[in-house]
Amino acid sequence: MQKSYRQKVYFVQAQVLCIKEELYNSPLYSPQKEGNMPQDKICKTIRQYNKESIAVEDMRKLLDIAEDYRKVKNYVYNRFGGLGSLSKLYPGYTVQNEMTSSGYREKLGLPSVYFYLAVFDALGDIKSQWTKTKSKLVKLVNRNEGFTEEEKHYLRFLLKVSNAFEAVLNQKPMELPAKIRQQYGELAGRVDTERMHRYLCRQVRKYHQCLHTDAADGFSIAERAYRYGNHGIYISIKEKRKRVFVPLTDNNQYRCQLKIKLYPSEERIEILVPVYVAVRTHEDYQEEVGVAFGFHTMLITDKGHCYGGELGRYQLEYSDWVRCSPAN
Repeated sequence: MQKSYRQKVYFVQAQVLCIKEELYNSPLYSPQKEGNMPQDKICKTIRQYNKESIAVEDMRKLLDIAEDYRKVKNYVYNRFGGLGSLSKLYPGYTVQNEMTSSGYREKLGLPSVYFYLAVFDALGDIKSQWTKTKSKLVKLVNRNEGFTEEEKHYLRFLLKVSNAFEAVLNQKPMELPAKIRQQYGELAGRVDTERMHRYLCRQVRKYHQCLHTDAADGFSIAERAYRYGNHGIYISIKEKRKRVFVPLTDNNQYRCQLKIKLYPSEERIEILVPVYVAVRTHEDYQEEVGVAFGFHTMLITDKGHCYGGELGRYQLEYSDWVRCSPAN
């Protein structure tokens, strides 16, 4: 079946959204940095590798950090991933203060430089999970033929306004800023708010997933927890004033937050580094290109170059999955 022009446009938009989601889910992505980054620069992730095999004892020390890092993330997931902690997620200082006073860092013996990175990594995962849940609910609301347009508008309002969303889920009084309080009153006056609130709570219970990780294969590391030198990198460990030295295959040195990935079975590590590089422009690249959208192949240029040759297979598999999925 041939795809219409509108379907083609929607598909390209979906591909862009998937790329953006992969970027936002990257462990090195920082919205703050993105906002301050000049428009003529992009963020790339480069990798550094160990030159020699990691000694068993040194790998054990790094794995100890990764295991405690995992425990901290799961602790944050369990404590702040539910409905009652929605108001604490932004900007996150409440979570940080409660984790400090919990005594969990002292219990694990994990240095603060790793502890708070794990806390905010988990906090970012929780925020992303709530964003996915809201996106799912928006799609369900838009597809629900049993709702009027006023009811759909009201539910989308609740999903968009964080204070309203949190108040409904926790059955608390609605406290909204003055500039949107009037809009809420107008929308609420046209619908059965109690029925809408029950529906929203049911869907959240059904689709929102509690996070948990069993992976202890890496951790983030701040600048003050490592030091480059002697053709390698010194990484702080749980023992005070002790570091593990890892020889590297290059002599590049960086001053930013890094991601350490551990591969104990291969006796190696990877260091992921975010680097901001200038966007290259070519003034002589001004040729017009014809592009055709297809069902089996995503794009074909006028010179016969094909891109996305597996699109048709993916589309068929996705259609089969949708067809076999239970009705929402």
